[in-house]
Amino acid sequence: MAPGIRARAERPFLHTSARTTNAIRLYESLGFRLGHCTVFRAARVPETVRQQ
Repeated sequence: MAPGIRARAERPFLHTSARTTNAIRLYESLGFRLGHCTVFRAARVPETVRQQ
């Protein structure tokens, strides 16, 4: 799949969690390299706010 994407002058990319080190090693062995790190945050909305 990646060669077809490159043939169109596009850049193939994959998403994975930093915790999935086995996946990262696999992707690197296939020629991918680490690009950007995105930090995701989650918050709980208090029940009193949800009811308003």
